[in-house]
Amino acid sequence: MAAKGSPGRVVTDEHKSRTSASLKLYYREHPEVKARLALCLNDSRKQHPEVFREAQIASGKASLNLVRKPPTSLFDLSTRTLCKILRRLEIGCSCCGWSEAAGDLHHIGGRKIPDANNHRNLTYLCPNCHRLAHSGKIQQDDLISLETQVGDRWKDFYFPEKSGIFPTE
Repeated sequence: MAAKGSPGRVVTDEHKSRTSASLKLYYREHPEVKARLALCLNDSRKQHPEVFREAQIASGKASLNLVRKPPTSLFDLSTRTLCKILRRLEIGCSCCGWSEAAGDLHHIGGRKIPDANNHRNLTYLCPNCHRLAHSGKIQQDDLISLETQVGDRWKDFYFPEKSGIFPTE
């Protein structure tokens, strides 16, 4: 599914060297973080979990959100979760209705507009209609937005235990 992300992205040597240079600069400017990281790696992570967590956050390997916020958009979810939800919704292409396999999320007005991932700017298309939409053979006015097609029903499939769709044991 071409919904978002780039799985299998190749990391070039140039990218690795730029990342390494960036981290070296950061640690030069923040020696206290480097010292704490060294302390943490020399000792065990179990003895100093707060230091290790802080080092992860500083290095960009962990998120600052310790409590996960509920998603407000499908694009707040991982690609895998997004695929699962779209499959559970059992929706078809918003143009032709095809639903034999996974479709694609298409940005109706493009991705360079403000709030591009809003459900009013997204539609669910089969691969053929997606190609036709990008080639201009399907007009934007002919596309049904995800907000119209699905609304907030996707949340029922993200929180299945709350919706009663799937029995809890």
